[in-house]
Amino acid sequence: MIDKLEAIGVTEKDIIHFKDGIPGFEEYKDYVLLQEDDVEFIMTMQYIEEDMPSFIVLDPSAFIQNYSPELSEYDKDYFDGETDLKYLLMTIIPKDMNDTVVNLKAPIVINPKTNRAKQVILENKDYPVRCRLFNV
Repeated sequence: MIDKLEAIGVTEKDIIHFKDGIPGFEEYKDYVLLQEDDVEFIMTMQYIEEDMPSFIVLDPSAFIQNYSPELSEYDKDYFDGETDLKYLLMTIIPKDMNDTVVNLKAPIVINPKTNRAKQVILENKDYPVRCRLFNV
C-alpha cells in the first residue's frame, strides 16, 4: 500500500499518527488523508499499510455553522495546548445520500504542525453522535 501512496504523491510528512489508534481500530496507527476528486471538504482517511480500514471524513466548516469544539483538559494536554487544530467529522454515507450522518460529538483532531491525531469526545453537551447532514 505504501508504494501505491507514493505513486500518488503521498510522502512520509503526510502521515497522520494516532498514538492510541482510533476506538475500535486501536492497532491501526498511521493514516493519510486522500482528497476526494476536486471537493476539498471530503476526504478519505486511509490506513497506510493496507486498503482497510479507511474512513470518509468531512471538514465541518463546509457543512456545520458555528461548530465550536471544546476539548477536555486532558485532550488539550495531549495536543500540548496547541489551538490551531484541524477537526474532521467521521461520516456514514448510506445508499441514500439524504440519510448521511456525521459524528459531531467525537471528531478526529489533528495537529497540523506535528500530524499527531486523536479521536476525541468533546465537552460540548449539545453535539450529537449521529447528526443528519442533509435536511430533507
